[in-house]
Amino acid sequence: MSLFEDAQCRDYHQYDFNSSWICNFMKTTEDCQIDDGFVNYLVFAYCSFNLNMTWFAVMILAVWLIFLFMSLGVTADTFSIAAVGNAKGGDAGLAFGALMGAGVFISTIIVGTICFIRPFYSVQRPLLRDIIFFLLSGFWLFVVIWDGKIVLWETLGFLFLYLFYIFVVLTGRFVNQRIKLKRGIVSTKNDFSSEAIIQRKESMPKSLVNIQDDAENENEAEEEYENEELTRPLLSRTHIEELPEIGFSVKDAVKMTFIPIEKSEWEESNWFFKFIMVLKAPIIVLLKLTIPLVDYDGPNHNWNKITTMINFTLAPLFIVFATKIINYKLFDAIPIWSVALTIGLIGAALVWFYTDFYERPKYHLVLAYFGFIVSVVWIYSIANEIVNILTAFGVILNISNTILGLTFLAWGNSMSDLIADVFSARKGFPNMAISACFGGPLFNILMGIGIPFTIKCIQTPGGFIIKHNFLQYFLALFLAISLCSSLIFLPLNNFFFSRRYALYLITVYAVFIIGCVLIESGVINPM
Repeated sequence: MSLFEDAQCRDYHQYDFNSSWICNFMKTTEDCQIDDGFVNYLVFAYCSFNLNMTWFAVMILAVWLIFLFMSLGVTADTFSIAAVGNAKGGDAGLAFGALMGAGVFISTIIVGTICFIRPFYSVQRPLLRDIIFFLLSGFWLFVVIWDGKIVLWETLGFLFLYLFYIFVVLTGRFVNQRIKLKRGIVSTKNDFSSEAIIQRKESMPKSLVNIQDDAENENEAEEEYENEELTRPLLSRTHIEELPEIGFSVKDAVKMTFIPIEKSEWEESNWFFKFIMVLKAPIIVLLKLTIPLVDYDGPNHNWNKITTMINFTLAPLFIVFATKIINYKLFDAIPIWSVALTIGLIGAALVWFYTDFYERPKYHLVLAYFGFIVSVVWIYSIANEIVNILTAFGVILNISNTILGLTFLAWGNSMSDLIADVFSARKGFPNMAISACFGGPLFNILMGIGIPFTIKCIQTPGGFIIKHNFLQYFLALFLAISLCSSLIFLPLNNFFFSRRYALYLITVYAVFIIGCVLIESGVINPM
């Protein structure tokens, strides 16, 4: 039994020992070990550097964290990396803090930025519905935190609430369509909605329920919800140079896969965006090697025979490696990696013998589902590393997981939303942007907690304890304040998002952050 087996990882701050002692502490203390991921960043920080060089290790980890966030943004706009990485017993503060922190950030800063840039009149009924369901999801999360223990029926409550939300959306759409038919207003356009699930949450199961929810007499605003350009999968827009004839030569395949930066985009960009392109290039290459890309905007739907063969060969190997089963043996004899390699080679052979270089196969769409599975594994792997780094930051800097979740993880998780929503507003689609601000976090809370924690509760009969503190209650309070503000102000203001309201929301977030800092520093400590 280790000397430090029952100690908490943060306990090392109480002692004044040398680097070797702290290194040994990090290696042998059970609380300092990682459940998922590949690197123990605490061991890296304290065993690779002297104690007086810990700041340098933190800088390296910060750069690595930025790269991981960029990688996650390239792979998919994650519905809830905190919950995926922290659905485990003991301390779920990072998960809950990130989800509620992102909710507060999006419903104040992003909403405020959108209506400050472009004041507009919003759709009414769909917006009220999303705000109300967002409030309900936040209240249910507060109930779980207050209870101090999460059990199966509570996690199922998140899933059932989301199903009820879908039912309300579908019912509203049905009733509205009946009204339109009676009035002779029949829409011939495809029904796509950014409000229902994740508003551009690319290549995730959320896109399976894209629903158009037209509100009566709001046809012009709801044109924005049908904008296909912003609801297409991200993986089909990943910097692929559109060649005149996709898939006809090995040279083109190599060019598409290993040169992820478009020449025209490079020439038109300034030094900062060129730097970003270079940083993103490695992860884009890795994604292209393992994930089949089906792009309905690209020539021949982005079919490339050579690249697809590479995908079939490498994807199974990547899956067994990323899920840490690569060393397992079937029947205690057959290495699982050899099975994965065999399956991949068989798939590649089938592509070679039964497909054409020029014409995409009839089953090309199936590759999108295969790509979805691989992208989920990528997201899960990157998310675990992000969570592990933030946990290490919390231990090194002696900051609670909740404050890390509501700041760094929430901000990192919401930056892509901020950029995309502001872009949509600038292009004249503020309703689409504002819809994403409420529909996205709603999905994140209900499914981001519902799915992983339900799985964990099934694996752990009787549920598990959740450490809760006043900071989490403070989070829930300001989430309620931001949502209730919109619920009250907008009807009174004829659903007009004004710059005055934008300044109010930004002020709310500023007060929220100041309060969090005061609570974390112990200035405010009612418990």
